[in-house]
Amino acid sequence: MVDGEVQGFFVEVTDVTPVKASEQALQRAQEVGRLGSYTVDLGSGQWLGSQMLERILGIGPEHEHTTEAWLQLLHPDDRQQVVDHVRLAVGAAGVFDCEYRIVRPSDRAVRWMHGLGEVECSADGQPRRLIGTVQDITERKSSERATQALLDENTRLVRRLIALQERERADLARELHDELSQHLTAIRAFAGALQRNDRCDPEWIRNTATAIDASAREIYEVSHRLMEGLHPSILDAAGIAEALAGLLESWGLQHPEVEWQASLPRCLVCGGTALRVTLYRIVQECLSNVARHAQARRLRLILGSRQSARGELLRLVIRDDGVGMEVDAAHAGFGLLGMRERVLGLGGTLQISSRKGCGTRIRVILPNV
Repeated sequence: MVDGEVQGFFVEVTDVTPVKASEQALQRAQEVGRLGSYTVDLGSGQWLGSQMLERILGIGPEHEHTTEAWLQLLHPDDRQQVVDHVRLAVGAAGVFDCEYRIVRPSDRAVRWMHGLGEVECSADGQPRRLIGTVQDITERKSSERATQALLDENTRLVRRLIALQERERADLARELHDELSQHLTAIRAFAGALQRNDRCDPEWIRNTATAIDASAREIYEVSHRLMEGLHPSILDAAGIAEALAGLLESWGLQHPEVEWQASLPRCLVCGGTALRVTLYRIVQECLSNVARHAQARRLRLILGSRQSARGELLRLVIRDDGVGMEVDAAHAGFGLLGMRERVLGLGGTLQISSRKGCGTRIRVILPNV
């Protein structure tokens, strides 16, 4: 300036592009992590928050930014707990770390938050500000609840599995005791009588031998029945079509009230023992469920194969016209769970379709390897 007149001026220009880029990156990171930041003035009770925090809380700029108004966002069941945590952190000039729920004013949705903050003190050691972050952890909490539900279900199933194993062992022991023991005792008695008998009465010897033979036959029948329950021999002696046909015919004789039809191609060849056992056990379980629960009049079973990019696939469909069931409901037994585990273990898929009063349809797809 010369003689009171402006001769020129200087302009200083600073490139703030890196700063703006950092701010944008920080804002983007907060959006991705559902993370907002805040600063609370402990003296006035006023707080400032990032745009992301306001979005998380479901509030706008018009909302009163005070600690009292913030407390009203908290879920009533969590409010006192959060207040206690804040007081403890401020009193100890320490860290605030708490998970709690809020009720968003914008949509009344209940959301889970993780609040984290640190108290800043003045030179004389008095708490001045609380600086921290709030993260929306609703999805994580939902996953935790789902995981816990699965763990609880697994625990229940393990306990039931143990009880089922003990029952099967008790049944097997009873079969062995009631059936085999008495026949073995009879054979020993007949053999002892033969050893003690000094007379050579052909008729008596023939009758005793016949009794021993009858007991031996009974032992064979009991043993065969027990082994069939553990592993049906027809799966090794015949194809899967013949095995399922025999299973259906035997089941049909026991349940003449149900009209059944089956499409079982005799030329179908299953890849391995595990695949044949899986198909057999699935059909066995389905027939058991129909007899016990479905109140069905008709049952249809279809087994076939088709080629795909994965190779040959087997397709099993079992359909009844019974009362149906709640597919998503928890079931006390191992039937559906066991079927699903068997199918998944072989790389297949199992689909259950059912409605109350409209029957049930089970479809299984398995790779034929």
